[in-house]
Amino acid sequence: MNSLPKLNFPAINLRATRNGNRTLVFDSVRQIYVVLTPEEWVRRHIVEYMLSDCGFLSEQIVEEYPVNINGMSQRADIVAIGNDAKPKIVVECNGEEILSKKKKKLCPGEMEYVTLKQSVIKELPADAGINVRVEA
Repeated sequence: MNSLPKLNFPAINLRATRNGNRTLVFDSVRQIYVVLTPEEWVRRHIVEYMLSDCGFLSEQIVEEYPVNINGMSQRADIVAIGNDAKPKIVVECNGEEILSKKKKKLCPGEMEYVTLKQSVIKELPADAGINVRVEA
């Protein structure tokens, strides 16, 4: 993965390793190595920004949160959980290839897709395994 774009987020330090011809980066929230793709590059920056600059704890961030939309299994890239254990922020991460090459804007249907996911995610189930420790 040679040419990842500069993003409008603070620079981050990634723990990386190689597996054959693939680069893997450490996901500090899920505590696993994941393949570095353009989408993962964006996700790592957003998660680190949420942790370092926005005051979220790693326990408040859920990645690849399962969502059922019209009977189809989907996943929200990042969901941030508030003090009340309810989702407060839903983030859909995409690499630059998803954006219109000329106008750098969301492709038709992308915003509707994110909005639909956000409307479906109402509350985390009680057995989601999330331990929220936030002090006001």
